[in-house]
Amino acid sequence: MKERVKALGALLLLTLALPPALAQTETWTPSIDVKPLRDFAVQTLKWTTYAAVIFVITYAVFKLLYGRALAGSGAPGVASRGYTEKWEAFASLVWFAVALVALPFIIWIVAKVGLLPPWIANEMANVIKEIWYWSPGG
Repeated sequence: MKERVKALGALLLLTLALPPALAQTETWTPSIDVKPLRDFAVQTLKWTTYAAVIFVITYAVFKLLYGRALAGSGAPGVASRGYTEKWEAFASLVWFAVALVALPFIIWIVAKVGLLPPWIANEMANVIKEIWYWSPGG
């Protein structure tokens, strides 16, 4: 036990004697690596986009089939509702496609105008590229 105390005391004396030699000469500024966070966000956006596309297409197909069944019934009120269901199915596909294509460009335009930091336009371009250029490995 005494040897440990002596060794710890000697180490403490050495530590107190050496600070000028070990002193940091520059101010250290921490930097954060945002690449892992960005990669995670891109992967999340990519898979969320794929899931949304599959969901909306499936929803529209079922709505279209339901509308065709109602329209084929021949009853005036039911057939009219069937045509409305079919119209809603096509409209949901069109507006989803418009939103899917237009939203990234709207964000890019807002960043270019200066309402968002300029790096957001570059990041949005990278996100769009990674979403649309899908590869099975990543």
